[in-house]
Amino acid sequence: MFTSQAAVVDGGIKWVNATHLTPALNTLWADPLVRTGFTAGDRLLQLTDMSETSSTTWTVSPPWRRHLVHLLADNGSVPMLELTTHVRRERGFGGLEFSLRQSWAVPNEIRPALIAMLEGRTDQPIHLRHFYQPFIENAPTNVALVPIPTERRVDCQLAMRRELQAQYGVLSCRALLAASNGLDGNLTRAEHNCFTGVGVSPCQVLNNTLGNALVPLYFVSSSMMVPSTEGLSGVLASFGIIALYTTGVLSLARVLRWTLTGKAQLVYLDDIQQPQKLINLVEDIKLTREEGDLKLEEELYNELIAIYQSTEHIRSYTTPNPADPQELQMAARCYTDSGELAGLDTYKHRHLQPGASDPFGRLLYLGDRHTSARQASTLRHADAGLAKG
Repeated sequence: MFTSQAAVVDGGIKWVNATHLTPALNTLWADPLVRTGFTAGDRLLQLTDMSETSSTTWTVSPPWRRHLVHLLADNGSVPMLELTTHVRRERGFGGLEFSLRQSWAVPNEIRPALIAMLEGRTDQPIHLRHFYQPFIENAPTNVALVPIPTERRVDCQLAMRRELQAQYGVLSCRALLAASNGLDGNLTRAEHNCFTGVGVSPCQVLNNTLGNALVPLYFVSSSMMVPSTEGLSGVLASFGIIALYTTGVLSLARVLRWTLTGKAQLVYLDDIQQPQKLINLVEDIKLTREEGDLKLEEELYNELIAIYQSTEHIRSYTTPNPADPQELQMAARCYTDSGELAGLDTYKHRHLQPGASDPFGRLLYLGDRHTSARQASTLRHADAGLAKG
């Protein structure tokens, strides 16, 4: 439904003074942030301002739109909005890239409004109460969300806009400060004094969650200090977060059955040397769904989305192995478009050489382990048989 990104080079990520920002944070968040040391004096804070409008349009065929509406209207379903944030930092002992996911259950009372919005019958925004929490802890060995109670998360609103036959999402959320987040200069004098540390201001009473202005999606990250190259205590200049990419996905039950970004449909793969690996991945998603392994299906779907979000990931994932003549031969024969890969709409492709691969015995790569969908199913049934015996 929406995608947004920010990077240091774009000016979307700014360093802020933790001492001055701490009292400006809403009192709803003060306790959990202080308890975790998020705003301690030895931390450095970054405020990330994402784009309000989605960077991709939402394109969907009429049959699939009707199918999605049908699923949303089913009271037996449990629709969720998944907010996945991909974080990249330049340095860190625990890795450079991390994915953080937050889930928000779609309440029954807003389903009719969501259906009307998806069908294009209204452009009125939908209120997302306690939608997400914006606080990210950037430790030397890990990047994680700060534990925030659900009732203390930030309220947001979501709308779908139409322009020149294109439909895209617009997401805005309640600001840290009453007027803004301080990035656009739209501050009252009291807020300015509080945010910059000039003068004395009762920052604690300035903020009212329901009264705060709506601003684009944002995140606040807290980076721990680590020893510098000189051995003195300090913050490495390259230790902070340098880029964030956020994707909103509609989830039904535990399975990601539909992405509202439309990104999969916009990535054309005609020039990819070996698209068969992506085709196999989608087929494995379908197979795990048929087998009822919802957890594995969700993991594979997340892997597919992660590949689509980076040109480099697509290139590295689909580059044939020079040492494998069969892969090189298949690379010369394979042509496809994203319609087939996402299982949507019509598709066209040049058929693969018969017997080039076994559609049910292929090897999947998932994290740091290898398995096949058929092997996983066989083992699962064997375990069930042993349990019965």
